[in-house]
Amino acid sequence: MRPRAALAGALALAWALPAAPARAQVVPIKELTTVIGVRPNQLIGYGIVAGLAGTGDTGPSYATVQGLLRLLDNLGAYLTQPDLAAANCAAVLVTAKLPPSIEAGETVDVMVSSLGNARSLAGGTLLVTPLKALDGKTYAVAQGSIIVGGYSVQAVGGVQGLQTADSLQKNLPTVGQVTGGAIMERSVTAQFMDGSSLTLGMGRTDFLASSRVVQALNQKFGPGTASSADGADIKVNLPPAMRSNPVDFLAQAGELEITLPDPSRVVVNERTGAILVGGDVPLSPLTVTHGDLHLAVTERQDASQPYGFSAGNTAVLTELDLRAQEDQGRTVNLDHQGATVNDLVTALSKLGVAPRDIISILQDARAMGAMQAELEVR
Repeated sequence: MRPRAALAGALALAWALPAAPARAQVVPIKELTTVIGVRPNQLIGYGIVAGLAGTGDTGPSYATVQGLLRLLDNLGAYLTQPDLAAANCAAVLVTAKLPPSIEAGETVDVMVSSLGNARSLAGGTLLVTPLKALDGKTYAVAQGSIIVGGYSVQAVGGVQGLQTADSLQKNLPTVGQVTGGAIMERSVTAQFMDGSSLTLGMGRTDFLASSRVVQALNQKFGPGTASSADGADIKVNLPPAMRSNPVDFLAQAGELEITLPDPSRVVVNERTGAILVGGDVPLSPLTVTHGDLHLAVTERQDASQPYGFSAGNTAVLTELDLRAQEDQGRTVNLDHQGATVNDLVTALSKLGVAPRDIISILQDARAMGAMQAELEVR
């Protein structure tokens, strides 16, 4: 494994200058807050997909067979396990995401995911599947034809007695969607009013944003309308004239605008190498030197032969070759005032530095104080 120093190189701060003041942005309150209690709901169910052309569950798929037998028993068809061709069926999990408010009789999309070893759900039909919430109640029933955004093809043949199998797959054909496939059996209504008050959530603790949201609401609807005790939630008391119509109040409140500084934030994902930079994140003048150390270990086998007419046996010896190669260091100089993280990432990318190495460099720049921004590593 390569050492961190070889991956990220050395970071040297030439000299420090004060970061440029952040620019302001105008943001509507509705983009900063959510109404506590107004949220989607998750449903899940276990079902069977039928009509597959031999691409379903194979082998001892007891879950699929038992599901089919139970379904057929309810329909009055009494069959046994040998009567079923499980390869044309697949056991699946069916999930749906409900909007905050939905009435009985409306439809929602459902996702269908294979549970067994089915190769593809293409061309299959989801049979009647009850969908339940965590309270154990059935809220919807799903059924319909599955749309799969991929395919899986397998061909088996033989040449001169040798069996060969070729396969081709695109995307994930074991996951599909049934558009409008679930019909609501119950109504779901968002409950967000607590008498004459409600709560707005900020998503994360931000004292500056919370304070300005409170000021804007009190200025618009009167003193005492809003208050915040922790910077994350805002308690709102509706004016008496609007308590019978909270939707109108939320519509007006959501359009109010507040002024905030541009967020200085960098989000990196070490698993995928993704780097997201919000706004023009400033950098102090910086010099970055980056070099890679490549290590290669190869295995070589050799035969040791005994001398002629000796009693020894031929032996196979394994030898290891170790090779090391260090690339010439590459240097990026950002010695001008006004340089940003975007400038640094762009310069390193042009030099061919890998995304994960750039992430290590950003972490070191944040640690030494050259980058005055919040760095979030996921």
